[in-house]
Amino acid sequence: MMVSPCVRSEHRAHSMSQPQSQQRVRTSQALPTRISYVTLSKGKGSTVPQKHRSSVPSSERCKHGAGNLSFRMVAFQRSLTGSDVSTAPSETESVSDGVSESGLSVQTTAAGVLLAGAHSLYCPHVQYKLTAGACTQKGWKRRLPNWPNQDVQLVVPISSNLMLVGMFDGHGRDGHRSASCVRDLFAHNAKVLASLSGTILIEEFRRLFRCAQATLEELGLAHYSGTTATVAVVDTIAGLVFVAHVGDSSLVVLKGLEVMGATKDHRVDENAECRVIAHGGEVRMGMVGDTKTRRIYAQGSEFPGLAMARCLGDQEAQRLGASHDPEFSFLPFCSQSTLVVASDGVWDMLLPHEVGSLTAIAAVGAGPASPAGGEEIVGTLADMIVTEARSRHGTATDIDDISAVVVRAMP
Repeated sequence: MMVSPCVRSEHRAHSMSQPQSQQRVRTSQALPTRISYVTLSKGKGSTVPQKHRSSVPSSERCKHGAGNLSFRMVAFQRSLTGSDVSTAPSETESVSDGVSESGLSVQTTAAGVLLAGAHSLYCPHVQYKLTAGACTQKGWKRRLPNWPNQDVQLVVPISSNLMLVGMFDGHGRDGHRSASCVRDLFAHNAKVLASLSGTILIEEFRRLFRCAQATLEELGLAHYSGTTATVAVVDTIAGLVFVAHVGDSSLVVLKGLEVMGATKDHRVDENAECRVIAHGGEVRMGMVGDTKTRRIYAQGSEFPGLAMARCLGDQEAQRLGASHDPEFSFLPFCSQSTLVVASDGVWDMLLPHEVGSLTAIAAVGAGPASPAGGEEIVGTLADMIVTEARSRHGTATDIDDISAVVVRAMP
């Protein structure tokens, strides 16, 4: 097993956040920031944002393609859904609070139905090219108009059929730094993740989440600040998206208007409340800005007020029963599928089927004869999602940061 270092990565060429000088603009002037990508042709090196391409050494651009996670993912599916299932009881039993002891979500472990369905999508003779686009727009707080954009995105193309993507939505005073730190950690370890297989891949993801938590604490970024983290390996040969996530930056896979699969937000539900009470805390409705929801508090205190049952950072909430352990999911992904991973600034305003409708509009707008093809569709769709979500926020309340990453599989 290859063991990746737990490092505090510097901001690398994979960085998707805006420079701070661009983030600190007033709402009336803030426009969606679209990130363009160079097309990745089969057999060539990895793709990086155009504005960063010259700063990435060729050795870094061309060394990502060797891992072929696809066949190992399929082999792992067989170990869960085939004749060997009885030899791995920890992956099908001992389910508690929506997660098995192996870390797989109930959706994944319940009878292997989703895994079996995804396995049927595997076709070694058909390969699809992955294209990605991203867009982010800074929000606005009435009392803190210079508050930075705390949404950070990750897109690391590894080969023409394999990509690592992610969304990190920071919160608290140091939320933007927390989100960037965690994003950089996963970007630094992208090639390691692509080289692993089966349960080792799951364990490495789990280890990286633990590493991220430890790093935030070591840097002093985890007291009353933190971030969501939704990280996914997209594999067109296996026909799968493997997702590890904490928080509410949801990932949805669409085919047309149909939702093929989605992650579950980690709200402070009844199960989370039981954990909080057992750790000496309490759950009650609380208002932060214009948002009133169930939050985690210390007994008789107004802090920490976390509105998620799982996240990275937030040491005080972790002591009160919150968790940084990720939930894992396998979602189907095939030709013409669209993956959207977005911050809650999107999902609080748009339902998945509404995003599906925007997908159809973006495809028509690009046109079958468009020279940009799939690249134009994903870029346009990311813009449309962010713009539409922003238009629904109105002007009378605080406005959240709004960000989306879009991935499509094109023949």
